[in-house]
Amino acid sequence: MIFIGGASGTGKTTFLERFVNRHPSFSHARASTILKNHGRPTYLTSAEEFEENQRVLRRFLVDTNLSAKTLLDGHMVVRAGRQLLSVPDSFFDGLRVTAFVFLWTEAWRICARKCKSPEIIEEADIHELQQVEFAHMHAAAARTGRPIECFNSMQVFEIEQALLQYGLA
Repeated sequence: MIFIGGASGTGKTTFLERFVNRHPSFSHARASTILKNHGRPTYLTSAEEFEENQRVLRRFLVDTNLSAKTLLDGHMVVRAGRQLLSVPDSFFDGLRVTAFVFLWTEAWRICARKCKSPEIIEEADIHELQQVEFAHMHAAAARTGRPIECFNSMQVFEIEQALLQYGLA
């Protein structure tokens, strides 16, 4: 499994849907869809709901035989009001992750896409969220001994090449 993370609005899902259409041997799994399918809330969750979501998602990933060509679309950090909630450090322990790929984009682009979202207040909040999310993903990659790549979501060719490479593992 390749974990693709980044702040909401960076273009992860759109990119991955297009990538899978061009490369049908890959599959796209959205953490939010998995959680919704398990009856879990995914928007403006409390800290307790967020923790339970991580347990449900991890249990699903452990129980499902995901290949190196599964692209897991998710977040390392989410905003709950003014608080940033992080995926537990141990979340990826024992999961078959071949690589971590972090996508970011300019804060103004996210503001343009997510302007109606009440948990995102201003560009500085988005910038902070992206920095914290990347640092957390970097720590998860180091903890698991897996490579990490960081791309601006506009680097379509480079992202595609990285996913193809890591999908061969």
